[in-house]
Amino acid sequence: MPLSAIAEAILQPVFEAVLHVAGYLTGYVAVPLLTLGRVRVEPDTSKEVVFPMVGGVKRRSDGVWIIDAEFGALCGIVVWVMLGVGIYFWHTRF
Repeated sequence: MPLSAIAEAILQPVFEAVLHVAGYLTGYVAVPLLTLGRVRVEPDTSKEVVFPMVGGVKRRSDGVWIIDAEFGALCGIVVWVMLGVGIYFWHTRF
């Protein structure tokens, strides 16, 4: 029992951190590709003024939408889930 609590206390944060970083990096690459550059994930390297909008979504003066890092990580995780489901159905189809 104590060993499982220790493993949970150590492994759960490590797993969440790895999942968050993988999701963020995937979202950072996939969101601009899928939206043809109209939406990007923070941090934005340019120092332009952005207009705050609803929730974690902002719009720059050039019309590009910026989503916050948490939503970008969620988008990256969704990309991986959709890729996994697509591969599963592709392999079960044949």
